[in-house]
Amino acid sequence: MGRKVLSFDNCAERTKRLRTEKLRNSTTLQELAYAAQMQFRAQGQIHASKIIKNIQEEPIKAKEYFNAIKEKKQNKFNGDEALSLIVEAQLSKFQYKFIRNQAKSKNCDIYPSYDEVLSAKKRCYPKDIFITEEQAGVPLQSLLNHTCERLIEVQKDVLTYVAKSRNTIKLTLFCKYGFDGTSGQSEYKQRFQNISTSDSSIFFTSFVPIKLVNNEDNSVVWQNSRPSSTRFCRPIKVHFSKETTALTLQEKQNLDLQIKNLVPFLGFSTYIKVEIQFEMYLTMIDVKVGNALAKNKSTQKCFLCGDSSKDFIKIDVILERPILNNDYLKYGLSTLHAWIRFFECLLHLSYKIEIKKWQARQPEDKAKVANRKKYILDQLNAKLGLIVDKLKPGFGSSNDGNTSRIFFENSAIVSEILQVNYNLMYPFHVILQTVSSGYDINVEKFKEYCVETANLFCSLYPWYPMPTSVHRILIHSSEVINSFLVPIGQLSEEAQEARNKDIKKFRCNFL
Repeated sequence: MGRKVLSFDNCAERTKRLRTEKLRNSTTLQELAYAAQMQFRAQGQIHASKIIKNIQEEPIKAKEYFNAIKEKKQNKFNGDEALSLIVEAQLSKFQYKFIRNQAKSKNCDIYPSYDEVLSAKKRCYPKDIFITEEQAGVPLQSLLNHTCERLIEVQKDVLTYVAKSRNTIKLTLFCKYGFDGTSGQSEYKQRFQNISTSDSSIFFTSFVPIKLVNNEDNSVVWQNSRPSSTRFCRPIKVHFSKETTALTLQEKQNLDLQIKNLVPFLGFSTYIKVEIQFEMYLTMIDVKVGNALAKNKSTQKCFLCGDSSKDFIKIDVILERPILNNDYLKYGLSTLHAWIRFFECLLHLSYKIEIKKWQARQPEDKAKVANRKKYILDQLNAKLGLIVDKLKPGFGSSNDGNTSRIFFENSAIVSEILQVNYNLMYPFHVILQTVSSGYDINVEKFKEYCVETANLFCSLYPWYPMPTSVHRILIHSSEVINSFLVPIGQLSEEAQEARNKDIKKFRCNFL
C-alpha cells in the first residue's frame, strides 16, 4: 500500500524542494523562467507570463512589483460622490475635467468620467419637470415622491432597525415651503414670445424637508441637520415675474390645491414596505408675503392682532385680544428677517435719540438726525467693520443677516456707540437666539421674558413706536410656537433667501 502520494500543490515546502531538486540542478535559471513563462501563456494567464518575462530581462523590476502589491489600493470616487464634490466646491464642468486629467497624469485615477457624474445628476431629478420660456417647475407630488425615494435609499439601515420584524412602516415627512421674489437679475439678450415678459425679476418657490418621523412611537428616522442651509432647499418653481400681491395669492392657491390632493408615498426598502405621509408648513416667507396672504394693506399694522404701531405701547390690552385668524399663526416668525428688523429698530431709534421724536420734520431736527447717523455709521465701521444702511443698486441694502448677528454679538460696544440701553439690547439678542436655535422652547417662560422686554422697551423709549416685526416676536411668538409640532428655529426662511444667490450664479454660469 505505502504512503499516499500527494499532488504538488498539497505538498509541504520541504517536499516541494526535494521533488524539484533534480530539475533545478540540471536546468538553468533562464530555461526555468522561460518554461514558466510559456506555461502561464498556454493556460491563458497572459499578465503572469509578461511579469515573469519582465523580471527575467530586468531583475530590478521585481522590487517594483513587490512594492506595488504592498501599496494601498486607490479608492475611486463614485458618481454620487463626484457630484457632491462638484456641488460643494462649486466646480464647473471644465474645472472638474481639468482636475481629473491632472490627477490621471500623476497616475492617480480617482475621479470618475463626467458621463458618470451626469448619470448621478439625472438620478437627482424628479419626474414630470415642465419648462416654458417663462417658468420651470415640477408638480409637488412628484418632487415629494422623489425626495422620499432618496431618503429611503440613504436611511436603509435605519429603516430596517426601526421596522424590526414588521413588513410595513408608516412615516411622516415634515416639510417647510414658501415663495419669494428677487429683483436685480441680469437681463440677457434673449427674445420672449410674450413681449411683456422680463427676466429682470424672478419669483421662486421651494421647499425643505425637515425630518422623517415614525408614526408609531414618534422616533426620528431622519433629521435635517441644517434646515436653514440651501443644501436641502429643493425648487418647486422658478418664474420670470415680479413679486406682486396677485401673484403671491395665486401661488398660494395653487400650492394649497396641490397639498390638498397629495397622496402618501409608497415605496420599498429591501423587504420593508414604506408609507410616508406629508406635513407641510408655509413658513419660508417674509413679512411682506405674510401681509399679502393676510390681505393686510398696511405695513404698520400687525396681521395677527390687527393693531397698528401707535397701539403697540398698550401691551396689557393687546395680550387680552384674540388672534384674528389662527391660520395666520402657520406663517411662522420669519426669524431671519427678525434679526434684521430688531437691528434696524435699535439703529433708527439711535438716530433720533437726541430729538426723541419718531419723525424729524423740522430742519434743525433733520440736521441733528443726519449728523448723528453719520457719526454712528462711521463708528460701527471703525470699531466693528460693519457697513450699515448702504444701498446696493438692485440688491436692497447692506443690512443683512450676517451684519445683524455681528451687531448683536458685540452688544456692549454697540450699546456704547448707539447710546441705547444695554439692558434692552441683551434681551433682544437672547430672544433672537432662542427663536433661531432649532430646539424646543419652554413657551411659558419665553412668553414672560418677551413681555418683560416689551414693557422695558416701552418704558425706556415711549416716543418711538415699536416696529411691527418686533411687536410680532415679543407679543405673539409664544402662540406661533405652540401652533407647530416642529421647533420654530427649524422653520426659518433663510434657506429660501440664500437660494437667490444660487439662482443668479446658475443663470450666469449656465449650469
